[in-house]
Amino acid sequence: MGDTWVVVADGSGCRIFSSDASLAALTAVKTLKNKHHGGEHRGHSAKGHDSEHHATEAKFAAELGEEITRAVQAHTIRDVLLVAPKRFLGDLLAALPKSTADHVTGKVPKDLTTIEPHALAERLRTALAENHDLH
Repeated sequence: MGDTWVVVADGSGCRIFSSDASLAALTAVKTLKNKHHGGEHRGHSAKGHDSEHHATEAKFAAELGEEITRAVQAHTIRDVLLVAPKRFLGDLLAALPKSTADHVTGKVPKDLTTIEPHALAERLRTALAENHDLH
């Protein structure tokens, strides 16, 4: 197992991969689903629906943040690369305590949740090489 977790998430779920810092290959570690997602369609107004939907995503981001924090504290991983749509990425970063956030070595604000692992590794290497702000 590598010392880097690649966390590919959105508001409905997350795939966590292990890799080394070069992202040469990704090894699946676990898949998590947002257990709060899906029940929010109960005839609310569009504005109410959006805020309730975001609340379920923020709750999932907090749970995911706890999962990452446990791995960092257990020294299972050293570095974390976060890949998520912009709003969920913000929620996830807000959910991380500073001691865990210090292990975030890159952020990719894109929805890559459906990309296969071999293609994902290539896309991430390209994104990190092109955008020096991610390091």
